[in-house]
Amino acid sequence: MLKRNVIVIGVLALGFVLGDGTLAFTQDKKQGAPPLRQQAEGELKQAVEYAKATAAPVAPATPAPKP
Repeated sequence: MLKRNVIVIGVLALGFVLGDGTLAFTQDKKQGAPPLRQQAEGELKQAVEYAKATAAPVAPATPAPKP
């Protein structure tokens, strides 16, 4: 039973080490935001500005009548 637990723990630890190493190796080393993210942020800002400029005024909500 102890041998089986040691093997399972060893395999899990090896998996975590390999997975973490893979993530560290494949990450982008560039500083700053990637161009795709900068483009997306710009488009979101434009969408918010457009929504604010074209939004119809909203009437305040009235409470529902009580029965």
